[in-house]
Formats: sequence, structure tokens, C-alpha cells
Amino acid sequence: MLPKAKSFRAWIDFSLGILGLIAAVVGWHFDHVEHFEWIQRLIAPRYFAAMQLYDHMFTTHQAVHRGDPGFEEIVSLVQSDLHGEGDLTINSLQVTDNALSFISRPSGMSSEPTISLNVTLADGRSTSASSVPDLRSSIKEKFLQSRLFGWGAGIFWSGIALSTLSLIHSLFRSREKPYSI
Repeated sequence: MLPKAKSFRAWIDFSLGILGLIAAVVGWHFDHVEHFEWIQRLIAPRYFAAMQLYDHMFTTHQAVHRGDPGFEEIVSLVQSDLHGEGDLTINSLQVTDNALSFISRPSGMSSEPTISLNVTLADGRSTSASSVPDLRSSIKEKFLQSRLFGWGAGIFWSGIALSTLSLIHSLFRSREKPYSI
């Protein structure tokens, strides 16, 4: 036996509304992923690995090496600043110090976290640099923000649209005249 047309339409409205709410919640979580590690692991594993490794480097001041999860991501941010002759393949990185540095900008003085970074190349050469801007914002921008912002906003607003459509459809359906026998 088939469901009555009115009852079937009511279930469609209800289902669209629930689906819209779920999409809005999922989109909101995409937009606020930096607060949820389990979502980071799921949808931005490169960001998660790079941040875990960088936090380890920052707090322990121990060297990290090629092959460690997140190493290639951090190297991709540091590699462009290396200049020299020969093989510039980075073999290990070490944050030796961190500080709050004051920087003069056209808009005035500002303070930001900086690190001292020791880089060891594959051929054994090493170099170090101080007052390197903290890498957290670069990691977030390259491996998280660019990837998720569009998806989060799209899913969120499609959820809102589905819920609104469901409400409008049920409003119009409630204005229909009841069937007469």
C-alpha cells in the first residue's frame, strides 16, 4: 500500500529540513576545523602532521629528520629561503630557540613570535637563521585554509538553503485546500 500523497510530501519536507541542518552543522565544523583534531586528521592530514611535528620541534628543541610525518610539509615552507650551490636537499630541521620579536612596519611597531632554525642538508652542511617568523600561520595557510574554506562555506550555505526550501515548501503545502470527498 502506497503512503498518502500528503503524508509523503510531509516526510520529504522533514527529510530535506534534517538534511539541511546536518549539512549546515558539517559546514560549520569545516569552517572551524582548527578546534577539532579528529576532523583535521580526517580531511587535512598533511596539516595535522605538519602541526604535530612543528609543535614537537617548538617545545622540545629536538631535531626532526626526513621521513618523520609532517617533515616534507615543513620543508616545503623552508626550502624556498635556502640559497647556495650544490644539493640543497634538507635532511633535518631543529628549532633551537623561540622568542617574541619586535618588528618595525610602515604601520608602526608590532610583535610576533619568531624562531631560530638550524637546517642540516643531505651532504652534511648546516646553516642557521634567527628571527624566522613562526611557521604556524604559514602551515595553516598552505595546508588548511586554502583547502577548507570553500568547502566549508559551500556545505554550510547549501544546508541553510535546503532547510529554507523545506520550510517554504511546507508553508505552501499548508495553504493547500484539504481534499474533499
